[in-house]
Amino acid sequence: MKKKLIAGLVGGVVALGLSLGTAVPANAAGIELWQFNNYSGDYLGDFGTGTSYVGSYADNRASSLKVGSGATYAVLHQFRDYAGKKTGQFYTGSPNLGSWNFDNLTSSIS
Repeated sequence: MKKKLIAGLVGGVVALGLSLGTAVPANAAGIELWQFNNYSGDYLGDFGTGTSYVGSYADNRASSLKVGSGATYAVLHQFRDYAGKKTGQFYTGSPNLGSWNFDNLTSSIS
């Protein structure tokens, strides 16, 4: 009975688009990622600087981002742990990461 209950809870979390393997951001607010341009499609989450991995749900899916009052700026990185290609600093965000050659590439945020 316990195994079925736990499996059901885990399945519900995954169905909501939450990742159990996501690192907890240092500043857990202020940088919003969206699946498509102009902040449309799936809302991928609210992250902070110091996010070493955005999680499997958001990994390599972001096409736009907003930087809100919870963060000063965002630098996006191609791979986990701030590795690979990176962007410059975004202070307000971007409705089209493709214009920065960074469409569907975000895996970590500093």
